[in-house]
Amino acid sequence: MKWFKHLTNAMDDLFVKDIERRFGDSGYAFWFKTLELIGYHGDNGLLTISWSNYLEKLHKRRVQVDLMLDFCSTSGKLLATKKENELIIECKKFAEYSDNYTKYGKTLQSDFKDTSKQEEEVDKKKNRIDKKKIKEKNTVVFVIPEYLNNLDFKRTFDEFVLHRCEIKKPLTQRAGDMLLKKLCGYSCNVAIKMLEASIENGWQGVFELKGNGNGTGTRPAAEPGKYDKVVIRSTQ
Repeated sequence: MKWFKHLTNAMDDLFVKDIERRFGDSGYAFWFKTLELIGYHGDNGLLTISWSNYLEKLHKRRVQVDLMLDFCSTSGKLLATKKENELIIECKKFAEYSDNYTKYGKTLQSDFKDTSKQEEEVDKKKNRIDKKKIKEKNTVVFVIPEYLNNLDFKRTFDEFVLHRCEIKKPLTQRAGDMLLKKLCGYSCNVAIKMLEASIENGWQGVFELKGNGNGTGTRPAAEPGKYDKVVIRSTQ
């Protein structure tokens, strides 16, 4: 037998309470260790074992074990046949605690398939879903206004987002949206140069260029409502 049912409320069972009341925690340990031995070494609820092995497994003296076996027999839980060097223990209701493999034998491979691999796959799938949720939670999507929507600006803005991650100051959704709105006030070429200057100098922010004009006067009117989702970066 691979396993047997051990209910989480077993300590509330009347018999378990009785054996604990009579023998303390030793009675509880004796009962379930005996069931484990029947399940692992026995056959259909019948266990034949030498006294030496039985006492070694229980870590108890024979006098004490005799009393516990008698108590279980009187309670109708076990039937113990004691011999000089051998012990036969029978638990007639043990089948109620058995697993499907023990109950149905070889048919387990067809009608009662081992679900351990399926459960493992479910756990893996759950972990993948959890990781995906975490990744989605830590991912921002920056929407490029059509006025700035060209390949050079996309590439430069993408590099700036990566730069912010490298200096341990990842660009948040709100900060990125505000930056794009700010850059819409400049020509596309100037906006690119502003981003490049911040990357080259290791700056966290983006600032107006000194010297020649910023190109604000050449900015055409942006058409609202036209966007392109092009930059996706993890905040971590």
